Amino acid sequence: MPVQLYQEWIAFWKNNQLACPIKSWTGFSCPGCGMQRSALAWLEGHWVESWQTHPGVWLGILLLAIVASRNVWPLAWRKTLVVSSFIGYMLVMLIRYLYLVVNQ
Repeated sequence: MPVQLYQEWIAFWKNNQLACPIKSWTGFSCPGCGMQRSALAWLEGHWVESWQTHPGVWLGILLLAIVASRNVWPLAWRKTLVVSSFIGYMLVMLIRYLYLVVNQ
């Protein structure tokens, strides 16, 4: 039963993805374009496709895992990990945006 619900949720998400307003208004991809497809690929177990679609999803998942496991690491380590993950996430978004602008 839980597997069927999970599959139905994935199918619903695939059929009802949000359109990027920045891309529809300007014609340029935003730094977040591809995150929905990447997250779906990650949830389905297609990790290479997920990485190729948008590598920022991996850092976002890492950041969520660090925040969710707050009792595993001491507070000082957790703060360092969260800040480092966030900075890495922002760098990936910036590099992706510059790549999209140059190659569009």
